[in-house]
Amino acid sequence: MFSIENYNLPPKILILQGRKIKELINSPIDPDLYSWRKKVEFTYSDKHKVTLHGSLLYPKDYNPNKKYPMIVNVYDLTFSNSLNYFTTPLPVASHSGFNPTLLSEKGYFVLQAQTYVSEEGATISAIDCTVNAVEKALIVEHAIDKENLGIIGHSFGGYKSAAIITGTDIFKAAIAGAGLYDILGQFNFAYSYMRLMPDWYRTEKVQLNFNQKYSENPEKYYKNSPLLNAYKINTPILLWTGLEDINVPWKNTQKMFLALKREKKPVIALFYNKIAHNLSRQKNEAKANIDLTYRIIDWFDYHLKNKKDIQWIENGLNLNKYSKSYL
Repeated sequence: MFSIENYNLPPKILILQGRKIKELINSPIDPDLYSWRKKVEFTYSDKHKVTLHGSLLYPKDYNPNKKYPMIVNVYDLTFSNSLNYFTTPLPVASHSGFNPTLLSEKGYFVLQAQTYVSEEGATISAIDCTVNAVEKALIVEHAIDKENLGIIGHSFGGYKSAAIITGTDIFKAAIAGAGLYDILGQFNFAYSYMRLMPDWYRTEKVQLNFNQKYSENPEKYYKNSPLLNAYKINTPILLWTGLEDINVPWKNTQKMFLALKREKKPVIALFYNKIAHNLSRQKNEAKANIDLTYRIIDWFDYHLKNKKDIQWIENGLNLNKYSKSYL
């Protein structure tokens, strides 16, 4: 018994009987809801000539003579194949509010771009990898509107989404969820109540992979800290986190929000009650999942499609209405 699926084929369960394959379960989803999907894969490289992979999902009703905004999703090397799986356009189909199928139905190109951590650090390498991915995508597909690009990420991808816009202004809007922005205070010099151990191994090894403790190379920690470089950000950014997140403590998002507010940068932060690091389809989390999914669409529509009649964004970005005089 085995299953098959891809980005435009819902999962099927099959069984091998002798030399014949028999279909046991087929999806009841109407093919008209997904048969239009198109994806193109390509390679690109960073300044160190490392080969990376990108997957570009096309917007519904694609017309090569039109221009469409593009949203870039970032995480790490392991993840560009995520568009190979079938995703429904339902707003609870994601654990992070990011639903590539729903976004493509709304008229966006969606690019899954590989990044990795070089010896220079996670921020420096992510900027280089992502800018090169966008440049290659613009060559591959001329219908991408280079003036209306967005970026999104969750967890390590949230870190990278925020980090990338400290070093480039090519993106018109950004979203970062549950990101580790304060790599010194909230990670390197913090205790993990989830892992019951100091968290410095997560900066020195694992995803951030600094390979040095802070005292051995403080400049590297500074250059790769989204929080300490938040003042460089010009891109409007939507931050979100769960108030029960003990994997990446929600205070990371609070600090990043305050750092950006202090510099009068365009930022809104969402803090979800009774939500941990990921969202699920469970009844108690479905409401937050749906809320976040549609706020993500709102954020990109507002900034990339010039839909300025979205009140929660208009209000949230109004410094005079929601900020004190000490800003």
